[in-house]
Amino acid sequence: MEKEFTLADPGEGIHEAEIIEVLVSEGDQVEEEDSVLVIETDKATTEVPSPMTGTIKEIKVSEGDMVEVGDVLMIFEVEEEAAEEEAPEETEAEAEAEAEEEEKEEAEAEETEKKEEEEAEVAEEKQKEEAEKEKETAEEPEKEEKKKEKAEEGEKEKAPKKKEKEKKPPEKVSDEEKPVPAAPSTRRVARELGVDLHEVEPSGPGGRVTTEDVKAFAEGGEEKPEEKPEKKPSKEKKEKPAEKEKERKKKPAPAPPERPELPDFSQWGEVERVPLRSVRRTTAKRMRLSWSQIPHVTHEDVADITDLEAFRQKHKGEIEEEGGALTLTIFALKAAVAALKAHPRFNASLDMDQEEIILKHYYHIGAAVDTDRGLLVPVIRDVDRKSVTELAK
Repeated sequence: MEKEFTLADPGEGIHEAEIIEVLVSEGDQVEEEDSVLVIETDKATTEVPSPMTGTIKEIKVSEGDMVEVGDVLMIFEVEEEAAEEEAPEETEAEAEAEAEEEEKEEAEAEETEKKEEEEAEVAEEKQKEEAEKEKETAEEPEKEEKKKEKAEEGEKEKAPKKKEKEKKPPEKVSDEEKPVPAAPSTRRVARELGVDLHEVEPSGPGGRVTTEDVKAFAEGGEEKPEEKPEKKPSKEKKEKPAEKEKERKKKPAPAPPERPELPDFSQWGEVERVPLRSVRRTTAKRMRLSWSQIPHVTHEDVADITDLEAFRQKHKGEIEEEGGALTLTIFALKAAVAALKAHPRFNASLDMDQEEIILKHYYHIGAAVDTDRGLLVPVIRDVDRKSVTELAK
């Protein structure tokens, strides 16, 4: 019986992997959990175990291939005994499924009976409610007549008072206090430009001030009367910062610089193209991002580390026994943390969208390491909380 072996989802948002090595050949007999492949993802290189016992009939991949989750890696020939053993399990599963269906049907019958009883109770309650409503409707005409009589008596009492109010002469309103006819948009423009609508000559129908009138008045530079010199500056102080804040938030984020096209390097000599895969590809993306967004500074100085080297040689053997390597890099990491704490603005990022500096109160440091797979930059988190021995490990 043939069975397919596919790439399982490794998690952590990883969707593809590179085949580094194929550890078996077609026709090999393998046991479950035997290693059959070595793959490399963006995170690490791992061995892939066989999910079953059987003979490898066909290998679908080779070294250097990129595979995605769900792709077929191999086809196994499984012994017939294993297939026959699975048959009873399937029949048992079917029997269990039938039993579950019977239980469901019984449960549904009970539910329908309960629903019918509940519906009967609801119908009785509705009948009672309708009877009570009929009684209330019979009493409503009498209540409405009483309300009308009270309302008519109240209107008779209020009538003399209304006449007295009508006799009072209206209060005089000065021209300066009268509202100027203008649309809301025109009033907003007047506020932004610091223009008093009482001083603008209207040109709209019915003495209405238009937006053009306000702009023309502001551009004409007509002098304001000396009676109201405080209105304009007070409005500017209150409203102009708010307008500036709105304009600042509306500013689009600066677009990243376009990446120039590479020249044809073959015009100057022979070249070779090697695919960038897995960990190396991720490293390249991170380094490019770092160079484009972080200012790089190089500083050189001279320091006497005689005592530090003596300390390192003294404890070097102890840490090696615990599986670590006490190199000078460990002390450089600790020194970097001390410098960042003394100068926190170096441990920061610039947010151009919000025009803010983000100060970070944690210390994650990338340390360049020369490995068999080339230069890698693992991030060591919380360096300030780790001891020298923990960092060495």
